[in-house]
Amino acid sequence: MIKICRDRKEIKKYKELSFIMNPSKPIPQLRLSTSLFGEARKIFSSGNKLVEVQKVEDGNRKELFYLKTHRDRIENSEGVNIEVDVNFRGYDLLSEKNLDVGLLEKAECYVFEELEEYTYELTKFIRKKFPRAYIFSLDPYADFFWAQDDRIQILESLYDISMYWNNKYMFITSDRRNHEDIVPESSALIYNSINVINSLCWAKEVESLGSKNSDNTVLLIDIEFGVECGLAYIIRTVCTFACMAQMRGWLPVVNLTGENMYIDIETKNMWEQFF
Repeated sequence: MIKICRDRKEIKKYKELSFIMNPSKPIPQLRLSTSLFGEARKIFSSGNKLVEVQKVEDGNRKELFYLKTHRDRIENSEGVNIEVDVNFRGYDLLSEKNLDVGLLEKAECYVFEELEEYTYELTKFIRKKFPRAYIFSLDPYADFFWAQDDRIQILESLYDISMYWNNKYMFITSDRRNHEDIVPESSALIYNSINVINSLCWAKEVESLGSKNSDNTVLLIDIEFGVECGLAYIIRTVCTFACMAQMRGWLPVVNLTGENMYIDIETKNMWEQFF
């Protein structure tokens, strides 16, 4: 995930680190545009730690803010931060196939806590895909992107939403918590942007692996859980994906040969050890 660097001390630290790594190379600069995060992804992929975002006014360049990369991690039920492989690589969501809008369809109004790469892309997608949806942001930085858009309102406080919307809405945070484990959907729709973008893109990558079973779509569940995940979490996650596959008429195949604390041999399918 790419986020806005809001701490001046952190910006100073990244500038110093960039200088140490390459004293002759200045901090990369980008102009504010609709493709900003996609362009920033390319810069960060080459090892840069910080990107300065500018706006040109009357022929003069003005510094707006800095971007940094942020690891995608989710806090599990035991309070441990687990790294998540988000199935999003900076592509245009509106041109992608096999997107799952099931979670987003649960609401008609969306409130974004913070502007970052995922919430920006989700806002663009919702704005186009759901033309009747109400969209709000609590981040003043969102004004740089949406000031001229009547569909998107920038609020000073979450409490101000009552002036525009009085029904249930989806509140999308940018933290690492699984809010849906704490607050049931019957009470409120609270999710972090990592889970929302994953819910949308989880089935996006489709490839042909041969001519066998050509009349079927196979969902390969090959998640690398790592040593932090307990058995209950692994079972729940696998069963969730299996249910989603069956709902779509797909065949779920579990192949957990990646790293986890229950595997005996690296090439052995951990799932078959228990089931």
